[in-house]
Amino acid sequence: MAETLTEAYEEITQQSTSQHELTNQAQLIGTVLSMPVKTQTKGKHGLVLYTFNLGIKRYSEKWDVLPIVIPGRAINPNIAVGNCISLVGQIRTRNEWRTKDNSVTPTKKCIVYVYAKQIHLIGVPKQHSADEFELMDDYESPEDVILNFNDVYLDGCLCKKPNWRTTPLGHIIADVLLAVQRYPNKSDYIPCIVWSHDAVNISKCEAGKRVQIYGRMQSRKYEKKNADGDGITQHVAYEVAVAEVVGVDE
Repeated sequence: MAETLTEAYEEITQQSTSQHELTNQAQLIGTVLSMPVKTQTKGKHGLVLYTFNLGIKRYSEKWDVLPIVIPGRAINPNIAVGNCISLVGQIRTRNEWRTKDNSVTPTKKCIVYVYAKQIHLIGVPKQHSADEFELMDDYESPEDVILNFNDVYLDGCLCKKPNWRTTPLGHIIADVLLAVQRYPNKSDYIPCIVWSHDAVNISKCEAGKRVQIYGRMQSRKYEKKNADGDGITQHVAYEVAVAEVVGVDE
């Protein structure tokens, strides 16, 4: 296990680049914000899934609050509010039928989450402090430990042709829906946001184009007017903020 910031970064980066064949890799370090709650039972064997929230601080000091899904057999005492943990998993999606506002007709909604395959405890909060941690014996000092890390790698195909646009603040972005195969006959359809020149370049691609994406998983709040026109509801979107796109012609 890595003991310094440099070693941890190199370990995660090396693992990410050596496992590209997995096509979908998320490696996160953050703070547990809620206890696991049973949210789903699936499959003929009745696999029980639990969800908890993980907070990861950005360089801008803003927080991404991400839904983490784990199977019941993976529940352990390390997943406790305030603990700093690292996890390795995948960005996954599922469709869920929901009734919006006052409508009686359900609509299909794509649920985006991180499915955790491995979870390790880095530290527990110090008494009377939510921002400082008592580190596990594997680590030497607080200065040498990454407490917030958010790294995603995806290898998939464009579901539709992207089109770049300019935001009210003057930023050039493109919304991308990437199909990433989980296993034969099953794919995850992952929303991504591409910025600047990468947004322009990926907009030249047609549906079906295979690309590789590096970035981070983010949460984004937005407001939407209710269908009946009465009031505004706040929503949270989960997507991959893209730092680099590979496989696109300049």
